[in-house]
Amino acid sequence: FFDTSSLFLLPALKYMERISRTGHSPLNLETPAEALLQSDYTPNSLVFCRCHGQIPALTWEAHRVELSLGSQPGLQLSMLDLTQKFPSVSISVTLSCTGNRRKELNQLRRSNGFDWGPGAISTAVYRGARLRDVLLHYFSEEELAQHPFVCFDSADHLTQGTYGTSIPSALAVDPHADVLLAYEMGGERLRPEHGFPVRTILPGFAAGRTTKWLRSIHVAKEDTTNHYHVHDNAVYPPGEVSNTAQMSALISRVGGRNPHTVYEMNLTSVILQPTHGERLVLDDLSKEIELRGYAYDGGGRRVDRVEVSLDNGETWLSAEVNYPKDYTPMHGIKYYVMCKWKLKVGLWQVLSTKEMVVRAWNASMNTQPEHLTWNLLGIMNNAWYRVRILRVDARTALFLHPVAFAAGQPLGWMEHPKVRFQEPHVPPVTYGWKE
Repeated sequence: FFDTSSLFLLPALKYMERISRTGHSPLNLETPAEALLQSDYTPNSLVFCRCHGQIPALTWEAHRVELSLGSQPGLQLSMLDLTQKFPSVSISVTLSCTGNRRKELNQLRRSNGFDWGPGAISTAVYRGARLRDVLLHYFSEEELAQHPFVCFDSADHLTQGTYGTSIPSALAVDPHADVLLAYEMGGERLRPEHGFPVRTILPGFAAGRTTKWLRSIHVAKEDTTNHYHVHDNAVYPPGEVSNTAQMSALISRVGGRNPHTVYEMNLTSVILQPTHGERLVLDDLSKEIELRGYAYDGGGRRVDRVEVSLDNGETWLSAEVNYPKDYTPMHGIKYYVMCKWKLKVGLWQVLSTKEMVVRAWNASMNTQPEHLTWNLLGIMNNAWYRVRILRVDARTALFLHPVAFAAGQPLGWMEHPKVRFQEPHVPPVTYGWKE
Protein backbone atom coordinates (compact mmCIF):
# COMPACT_ATOMS: atom_id res chain seq x y z
CA PHE A 1 0.00 0.00 0.00
CA PHE A 2 0.98 3.64 -0.51
CA ASP A 3 2.31 5.25 2.69
CA THR A 4 -0.15 8.10 3.28
CA SER A 5 1.78 9.43 6.26
CA SER A 6 4.41 10.67 3.79
CA LEU A 7 1.84 13.05 2.30
CA PHE A 8 1.81 15.03 5.52
CA LEU A 9 5.59 15.48 5.37
CA LEU A 10 5.74 17.15 1.94
CA PRO A 11 5.18 20.90 2.43
CA ALA A 12 5.39 21.54 -1.32
CA LEU A 13 2.14 19.58 -1.76
CA LYS A 14 0.39 21.59 0.97
CA TYR A 15 -1.54 18.62 2.31
CA MET A 16 -1.65 20.21 5.73
CA GLU A 17 -3.81 22.96 4.27
CA ARG A 18 -6.63 20.50 3.76
CA ILE A 19 -8.78 19.58 6.72
CA SER A 20 -8.17 16.02 7.91
CA ARG A 21 -11.35 14.18 8.88
CA THR A 22 -10.10 10.67 9.72
CA GLY A 23 -6.30 10.83 10.14
CA HIS A 24 -3.73 9.19 7.87
CA SER A 25 -5.62 6.00 7.07
CA PRO A 26 -8.15 6.03 5.64
CA LEU A 27 -7.22 9.40 4.18
CA ASN A 28 -10.16 11.81 4.07
CA LEU A 29 -9.29 15.46 3.49
CA GLU A 30 -11.62 18.42 3.02
CA THR A 31 -10.98 21.42 0.81
CA PRO A 32 -10.76 24.59 2.95
CA ALA A 33 -13.26 27.38 2.35
CA GLU A 34 -10.49 29.77 1.34
CA ALA A 35 -9.48 27.54 -1.57
CA LEU A 36 -13.08 27.30 -2.79
CA LEU A 37 -13.34 31.09 -2.70
CA GLN A 38 -10.04 31.97 -4.32
CA SER A 39 -10.09 29.87 -7.45
CA ASP A 40 -12.60 28.50 -9.95
CA TYR A 41 -10.45 25.39 -10.27
CA THR A 42 -9.17 23.78 -7.08
CA PRO A 43 -5.38 23.34 -6.95
CA ASN A 44 -4.44 19.64 -7.08
CA SER A 45 -2.91 19.84 -3.61
CA LEU A 46 -6.22 21.08 -2.18
CA VAL A 47 -8.76 18.85 -3.96
CA PHE A 48 -10.85 17.00 -1.38
CA CYS A 49 -9.97 13.34 -0.90
CA ARG A 50 -12.24 10.41 0.03
CA CYS A 51 -10.74 7.01 0.75
CA HIS A 52 -12.40 3.95 2.30
CA GLY A 53 -9.12 2.22 3.16
CA GLN A 54 -5.43 2.19 2.39
CA ILE A 55 -4.23 3.61 -0.92
CA PRO A 56 -2.89 0.93 -3.31
CA ALA A 57 0.75 1.31 -4.37
CA LEU A 58 0.47 1.04 -8.17
CA THR A 59 2.82 1.88 -11.03
CA TRP A 60 2.09 3.35 -14.45
CA GLU A 61 4.15 0.71 -16.28
CA ALA A 62 2.80 -2.42 -14.58
CA HIS A 63 -0.84 -1.50 -14.02
CA ARG A 64 -3.47 -3.24 -16.14
CA VAL A 65 -7.23 -2.77 -16.44
CA GLU A 66 -9.15 -5.95 -17.24
CA LEU A 67 -11.94 -5.42 -19.77
CA SER A 68 -14.52 -8.16 -20.24
CA LEU A 69 -18.04 -8.77 -21.54
CA GLY A 70 -20.30 -11.51 -20.23
CA SER A 71 -18.50 -14.83 -20.02
CA GLN A 72 -15.93 -13.92 -22.69
CA PRO A 73 -12.24 -13.96 -21.70
CA GLY A 74 -11.04 -10.58 -20.50
CA LEU A 75 -8.55 -8.25 -22.18
CA GLN A 76 -5.68 -6.59 -20.31
CA LEU A 77 -5.36 -2.88 -21.11
CA SER A 78 -2.15 -1.10 -20.19
CA MET A 79 -1.82 2.61 -19.52
CA LEU A 80 -0.05 2.81 -22.89
CA ASP A 81 -3.18 1.36 -24.52
CA LEU A 82 -5.44 3.91 -22.86
CA THR A 83 -3.24 6.89 -23.67
CA GLN A 84 -2.28 5.99 -27.25
CA LYS A 85 -5.12 3.95 -28.75
CA PHE A 86 -7.90 6.37 -27.89
CA PRO A 87 -8.34 10.13 -28.32
CA SER A 88 -7.78 12.06 -25.11
CA VAL A 89 -10.54 14.37 -23.89
CA SER A 90 -10.35 17.11 -21.24
CA ILE A 91 -13.48 17.94 -19.24
CA SER A 92 -13.98 20.39 -16.36
CA VAL A 93 -15.85 18.58 -13.58
CA THR A 94 -16.97 19.35 -10.04
CA LEU A 95 -16.90 16.25 -7.87
CA SER A 96 -18.83 16.26 -4.60
CA CYS A 97 -19.04 13.62 -1.92
CA THR A 98 -22.62 12.69 -1.07
CA GLY A 99 -21.61 13.32 2.55
CA ASN A 100 -20.85 16.99 1.92
CA ARG A 101 -22.36 19.00 4.84
CA ARG A 102 -22.94 15.79 6.84
CA LYS A 103 -21.70 17.42 10.03
CA GLU A 104 -24.91 19.47 10.16
CA LEU A 105 -27.03 16.30 10.06
CA ASN A 106 -24.84 14.74 12.74
CA GLN A 107 -25.89 17.53 15.11
CA LEU A 108 -29.48 16.31 14.83
CA ARG A 109 -28.60 12.67 15.31
CA ARG A 110 -25.42 10.71 14.73
CA SER A 111 -25.37 9.10 11.29
CA ASN A 112 -23.21 6.22 10.08
CA GLY A 113 -20.70 8.64 8.53
CA PHE A 114 -17.89 10.86 9.80
CA ASP A 115 -18.19 14.64 9.80
CA TRP A 116 -17.82 16.52 6.52
CA GLY A 117 -18.20 20.28 6.43
CA PRO A 118 -19.19 22.08 3.20
CA GLY A 119 -15.77 21.49 1.60
CA ALA A 120 -16.13 17.88 0.36
CA ILE A 121 -16.38 19.34 -3.12
CA SER A 122 -13.77 20.44 -5.67
CA THR A 123 -13.46 21.38 -9.34
CA ALA A 124 -10.68 20.19 -11.66
CA VAL A 125 -9.95 19.50 -15.31
CA TYR A 126 -9.77 15.74 -15.92
CA ARG A 127 -8.16 14.24 -19.01
CA GLY A 128 -8.58 10.73 -20.28
CA ALA A 129 -10.21 8.39 -22.78
CA ARG A 130 -13.97 8.28 -23.20
CA LEU A 131 -15.37 5.02 -21.88
CA ARG A 132 -17.64 4.98 -24.92
CA ASP A 133 -14.65 4.89 -27.28
CA VAL A 134 -13.04 2.02 -25.36
CA LEU A 135 -16.19 -0.11 -25.21
CA LEU A 136 -17.11 0.38 -28.86
CA HIS A 137 -13.55 -0.39 -29.93
CA TYR A 138 -13.74 -3.89 -28.47
CA PHE A 139 -17.47 -4.71 -28.47
CA SER A 140 -20.34 -4.20 -30.88
CA GLU A 141 -23.41 -2.09 -30.11
CA GLU A 142 -25.51 -5.27 -30.25
CA GLU A 143 -23.35 -6.96 -27.61
CA LEU A 144 -23.53 -3.92 -25.34
CA ALA A 145 -27.32 -3.72 -25.75
CA GLN A 146 -27.61 -7.32 -24.54
CA HIS A 147 -25.54 -6.54 -21.43
CA PRO A 148 -27.22 -3.60 -19.66
CA PHE A 149 -24.63 -2.98 -16.91
CA VAL A 150 -21.03 -1.80 -16.85
CA CYS A 151 -19.41 -2.76 -13.55
CA PHE A 152 -16.19 -1.26 -12.20
CA ASP A 153 -13.88 -2.61 -9.52
CA SER A 154 -10.97 -1.00 -7.73
CA ALA A 155 -7.52 -2.32 -6.86
CA ASP A 156 -7.97 -1.43 -3.19
CA HIS A 157 -8.60 -3.94 -0.38
CA LEU A 158 -11.32 -3.04 2.12
CA THR A 159 -13.18 -4.76 4.93
CA GLN A 160 -15.99 -5.77 2.56
CA GLY A 161 -13.82 -6.64 -0.45
CA THR A 162 -12.90 -4.08 -3.10
CA TYR A 163 -14.70 -0.85 -3.87
CA GLY A 164 -16.96 -1.16 -6.87
CA THR A 165 -19.82 0.57 -8.66
CA SER A 166 -21.84 0.21 -11.84
CA ILE A 167 -23.68 2.30 -14.40
CA PRO A 168 -26.11 1.36 -17.18
CA SER A 169 -24.45 0.39 -20.46
CA ALA A 170 -26.67 2.92 -22.22
CA LEU A 171 -25.11 5.66 -20.11
CA ALA A 172 -21.59 4.36 -20.69
CA VAL A 173 -21.94 4.66 -24.48
CA ASP A 174 -24.06 7.82 -24.49
CA PRO A 175 -22.00 10.45 -26.39
CA HIS A 176 -23.56 13.17 -24.21
CA ALA A 177 -22.76 11.49 -20.87
CA ASP A 178 -18.99 12.12 -21.14
CA VAL A 179 -17.91 9.20 -18.92
CA LEU A 180 -14.11 9.22 -18.72
CA LEU A 181 -11.34 6.80 -17.91
CA ALA A 182 -9.21 9.61 -16.50
CA TYR A 183 -5.46 9.47 -16.00
CA GLU A 184 -4.74 13.18 -15.52
CA MET A 185 -6.11 15.85 -13.19
CA GLY A 186 -5.18 19.52 -13.29
CA GLY A 187 -2.53 19.03 -15.97
CA GLU A 188 -0.61 16.25 -14.26
CA ARG A 189 -0.97 12.52 -13.71
CA LEU A 190 -3.44 11.57 -11.01
CA ARG A 191 -1.98 11.66 -7.53
CA PRO A 192 -2.06 8.42 -5.49
CA GLU A 193 -4.97 9.53 -3.28
CA HIS A 194 -7.02 10.51 -6.33
CA GLY A 195 -6.83 7.16 -8.09
CA PHE A 196 -3.43 6.88 -9.81
CA PRO A 197 -2.95 5.66 -12.44
CA VAL A 198 -6.54 5.61 -13.76
CA ARG A 199 -10.05 6.19 -12.42
CA THR A 200 -13.55 6.73 -13.72
CA ILE A 201 -15.08 10.19 -13.88
CA LEU A 202 -18.86 10.54 -14.19
CA PRO A 203 -19.64 14.24 -14.67
CA GLY A 204 -22.71 15.34 -12.73
CA PHE A 205 -22.73 12.19 -10.61
CA ALA A 206 -21.83 11.70 -6.96
CA ALA A 207 -18.11 11.17 -6.40
CA GLY A 208 -18.99 7.88 -4.71
CA ARG A 209 -20.20 6.54 -8.06
CA THR A 210 -16.70 6.89 -9.50
CA THR A 211 -14.02 4.23 -9.03
CA LYS A 212 -10.43 5.11 -8.20
CA TRP A 213 -7.45 2.81 -8.87
CA LEU A 214 -9.53 1.16 -11.58
CA ARG A 215 -8.71 -2.54 -11.88
CA SER A 216 -11.51 -4.00 -13.99
CA ILE A 217 -14.42 -3.11 -16.26
CA HIS A 218 -17.01 -5.84 -16.73
CA VAL A 219 -19.97 -5.49 -19.08
CA ALA A 220 -22.64 -7.73 -17.62
CA LYS A 221 -26.25 -8.85 -17.85
CA GLU A 222 -26.68 -8.46 -14.08
CA ASP A 223 -25.89 -5.48 -11.90
CA THR A 224 -22.92 -5.65 -9.53
CA THR A 225 -23.45 -7.05 -6.03
CA ASN A 226 -20.47 -5.12 -4.67
CA HIS A 227 -21.12 -4.24 -1.04
CA TYR A 228 -20.20 -0.57 -1.45
CA HIS A 229 -22.39 -0.11 -4.50
CA VAL A 230 -25.39 -1.72 -2.85
CA HIS A 231 -25.13 -0.34 0.70
CA ASP A 232 -23.33 3.02 0.40
CA ASN A 233 -24.46 6.30 -1.16
CA ALA A 234 -28.15 5.73 -0.64
CA VAL A 235 -30.72 7.99 1.03
CA TYR A 236 -32.75 5.65 3.20
CA PRO A 237 -36.20 6.87 4.34
CA PRO A 238 -35.61 7.94 7.96
CA GLY A 239 -39.04 6.71 9.04
CA GLU A 240 -38.25 3.22 7.76
CA VAL A 241 -34.49 2.88 8.19
CA SER A 242 -32.80 4.39 11.24
CA ASN A 243 -30.10 1.80 11.98
CA THR A 244 -27.83 -0.64 10.17
CA ALA A 245 -29.99 -3.69 10.92
CA GLN A 246 -33.02 -2.05 9.30
CA MET A 247 -30.86 -1.09 6.30
CA SER A 248 -29.71 -4.68 5.81
CA ALA A 249 -33.25 -5.97 6.22
CA LEU A 250 -34.56 -3.57 3.58
CA ILE A 251 -31.90 -4.60 1.06
CA SER A 252 -32.57 -8.29 1.70
CA ARG A 253 -36.30 -7.72 1.35
CA VAL A 254 -35.89 -6.26 -2.15
CA GLY A 255 -33.56 -9.01 -3.36
CA GLY A 256 -30.19 -7.37 -2.77
CA ARG A 257 -30.93 -4.33 -4.92
CA ASN A 258 -31.08 -0.94 -3.28
CA PRO A 259 -34.05 1.17 -4.41
CA HIS A 260 -32.60 4.30 -2.78
CA THR A 261 -29.21 4.41 -4.51
CA VAL A 262 -27.90 7.90 -5.35
CA TYR A 263 -26.43 8.61 -8.77
CA GLU A 264 -26.69 12.30 -9.69
CA MET A 265 -25.94 14.96 -7.10
CA ASN A 266 -28.68 17.29 -5.91
CA LEU A 267 -28.90 21.09 -5.92
CA THR A 268 -27.03 22.89 -3.15
CA SER A 269 -25.57 26.25 -2.20
CA VAL A 270 -23.33 27.46 0.62
CA ILE A 271 -22.23 30.76 2.16
CA LEU A 272 -18.42 30.87 2.48
CA GLN A 273 -17.92 34.56 3.19
CA PRO A 274 -18.23 35.92 5.86
CA THR A 275 -16.20 33.01 7.21
CA HIS A 276 -17.05 31.07 10.35
CA GLY A 277 -16.01 33.03 13.44
CA GLU A 278 -15.37 36.24 11.52
CA ARG A 279 -16.02 39.50 13.36
CA LEU A 280 -17.33 42.64 11.73
CA VAL A 281 -16.98 46.13 13.16
CA LEU A 282 -20.19 48.09 12.64
CA ASP A 283 -18.51 51.49 12.50
CA ASP A 284 -20.12 53.01 9.42
CA LEU A 285 -23.61 51.82 8.50
CA SER A 286 -23.31 53.33 5.02
CA LYS A 287 -20.67 50.70 4.12
CA GLU A 288 -21.34 47.40 2.38
CA ILE A 289 -19.99 43.90 2.84
CA GLU A 290 -19.83 41.21 0.18
CA LEU A 291 -21.36 37.79 0.74
CA ARG A 292 -19.83 34.98 -1.34
CA GLY A 293 -20.25 31.27 -1.79
CA TYR A 294 -20.79 28.44 -4.25
CA ALA A 295 -23.76 26.68 -5.82
CA TYR A 296 -23.88 23.39 -7.71
CA ASP A 297 -26.34 20.96 -9.21
CA GLY A 298 -25.70 17.46 -10.50
CA GLY A 299 -26.71 15.95 -13.83
CA GLY A 300 -25.16 18.84 -15.75
CA ARG A 301 -28.07 21.09 -14.76
CA ARG A 302 -27.32 24.81 -14.78
CA VAL A 303 -27.78 26.86 -11.63
CA ASP A 304 -30.28 29.48 -12.77
CA ARG A 305 -30.10 31.82 -9.77
CA VAL A 306 -28.95 32.16 -6.18
CA GLU A 307 -30.90 34.08 -3.57
CA VAL A 308 -30.08 35.33 -0.08
CA SER A 309 -32.65 36.15 2.60
CA LEU A 310 -32.07 38.27 5.68
CA ASP A 311 -35.56 37.72 7.11
CA ASN A 312 -35.86 33.91 7.20
CA GLY A 313 -37.27 33.59 3.71
CA GLU A 314 -39.88 36.35 3.77
CA THR A 315 -38.01 38.25 1.03
CA TRP A 316 -35.06 37.33 -1.17
CA LEU A 317 -32.16 39.22 -2.75
CA SER A 318 -30.75 37.95 -6.07
CA ALA A 319 -27.00 37.31 -6.11
CA GLU A 320 -24.63 37.60 -9.06
CA VAL A 321 -23.85 34.12 -10.41
CA ASN A 322 -20.58 33.40 -12.23
CA TYR A 323 -19.31 30.23 -13.84
CA PRO A 324 -15.54 29.95 -14.47
CA LYS A 325 -14.15 32.44 -16.96
CA ASP A 326 -14.25 31.13 -20.54
CA TYR A 327 -16.19 28.04 -19.41
CA THR A 328 -18.21 26.46 -22.19
CA PRO A 329 -20.90 23.93 -21.18
CA MET A 330 -20.49 20.50 -22.75
CA HIS A 331 -22.77 19.96 -25.75
CA GLY A 332 -24.03 23.50 -25.19
CA ILE A 333 -26.24 22.52 -22.23
CA LYS A 334 -24.23 20.45 -19.71
CA TYR A 335 -22.89 22.46 -16.75
CA TYR A 336 -20.57 20.04 -14.99
CA VAL A 337 -18.94 22.61 -12.69
CA MET A 338 -20.06 24.63 -9.68
CA CYS A 339 -20.66 28.36 -9.98
CA LYS A 340 -19.63 31.07 -7.54
CA TRP A 341 -22.05 33.72 -6.34
CA LYS A 342 -21.68 37.09 -4.63
CA LEU A 343 -23.96 39.76 -3.22
CA LYS A 344 -23.31 43.09 -1.52
CA VAL A 345 -25.47 44.10 1.45
CA GLY A 346 -25.32 47.17 3.65
CA LEU A 347 -24.04 47.09 7.20
CA TRP A 348 -27.41 48.44 8.28
CA GLN A 349 -28.98 45.25 6.92
CA VAL A 350 -26.51 43.11 8.86
CA LEU A 351 -27.27 45.13 11.96
CA SER A 352 -31.00 44.55 11.60
CA THR A 353 -30.98 40.75 11.18
CA LYS A 354 -29.98 37.70 13.19
CA GLU A 355 -29.47 35.26 10.32
CA MET A 356 -28.68 35.07 6.62
CA VAL A 357 -29.74 32.11 4.48
CA VAL A 358 -28.99 31.09 0.91
CA ARG A 359 -30.81 28.93 -1.61
CA ALA A 360 -30.32 28.16 -5.31
CA TRP A 361 -32.65 27.41 -8.20
CA ASN A 362 -31.71 25.23 -11.16
CA ALA A 363 -32.73 25.51 -14.81
CA SER A 364 -35.76 23.28 -14.12
CA MET A 365 -36.97 25.74 -11.48
CA ASN A 366 -36.33 23.31 -8.65
CA THR A 367 -34.95 24.74 -5.43
CA GLN A 368 -33.58 23.57 -2.08
CA PRO A 369 -35.62 22.46 0.94
CA GLU A 370 -35.86 24.84 3.86
CA HIS A 371 -35.11 22.29 6.59
CA LEU A 372 -32.62 19.48 7.19
CA THR A 373 -33.76 15.87 6.71
CA TRP A 374 -31.71 13.35 8.68
CA ASN A 375 -30.95 9.98 7.11
CA LEU A 376 -28.92 6.98 8.24
CA LEU A 377 -25.85 7.61 6.08
CA GLY A 378 -26.00 11.39 6.55
CA ILE A 379 -25.83 12.23 2.87
CA MET A 380 -27.29 14.61 0.27
CA ASN A 381 -27.87 17.41 2.78
CA ASN A 382 -28.96 20.40 0.69
CA ALA A 383 -31.16 22.39 3.05
CA TRP A 384 -30.90 26.19 3.13
CA TYR A 385 -27.47 27.12 4.43
CA ARG A 386 -27.81 29.42 7.45
CA VAL A 387 -25.26 31.77 9.01
CA ARG A 388 -26.20 33.29 12.37
CA ILE A 389 -25.21 36.86 13.28
CA LEU A 390 -24.53 37.49 16.96
CA ARG A 391 -23.92 40.89 18.56
CA VAL A 392 -20.71 40.71 20.58
CA ASP A 393 -21.17 44.31 21.67
CA ALA A 394 -22.73 47.50 20.36
CA ARG A 395 -20.17 47.84 17.55
CA THR A 396 -19.21 44.22 16.72
CA ALA A 397 -21.04 41.38 14.98
CA LEU A 398 -19.92 37.74 15.00
CA PHE A 399 -20.75 35.34 12.15
CA LEU A 400 -21.34 31.71 13.06
CA HIS A 401 -21.85 28.96 10.47
CA PRO A 402 -23.86 25.84 11.41
CA VAL A 403 -20.71 23.90 12.31
CA ALA A 404 -17.02 24.64 12.70
CA PHE A 405 -14.93 23.95 9.61
CA ALA A 406 -11.74 22.88 11.42
CA ALA A 407 -10.25 22.21 14.83
CA GLY A 408 -9.51 25.32 16.85
CA GLN A 409 -12.45 27.28 15.50
CA PRO A 410 -15.38 28.33 17.70
CA LEU A 411 -18.34 25.98 17.77
CA GLY A 412 -20.96 26.46 15.11
CA TRP A 413 -24.43 27.59 16.06
CA MET A 414 -25.74 24.02 15.75
CA GLU A 415 -23.02 22.56 17.98
CA HIS A 416 -23.00 22.10 21.75
CA PRO A 417 -19.99 21.60 24.05
CA LYS A 418 -19.31 17.96 24.84
CA VAL A 419 -19.90 16.96 28.45
CA ARG A 420 -16.60 15.43 29.59
CA PHE A 421 -17.86 14.22 32.97
CA GLN A 422 -21.37 13.83 34.33
CA GLU A 423 -22.05 13.50 38.05
CA PRO A 424 -24.14 10.33 38.60
CA HIS A 425 -26.82 12.16 40.59
CA VAL A 426 -27.16 15.04 38.07
CA PRO A 427 -29.63 14.50 35.21
CA PRO A 428 -28.17 14.81 31.67
CA VAL A 429 -28.26 18.22 30.02
CA THR A 430 -31.05 18.73 27.51
CA TYR A 431 -31.61 21.63 25.14
CA GLY A 432 -34.69 23.37 23.86
CA TRP A 433 -35.38 23.40 20.14
CA LYS A 434 -34.12 26.97 19.80
CA GLU A 435 -30.86 26.38 21.66
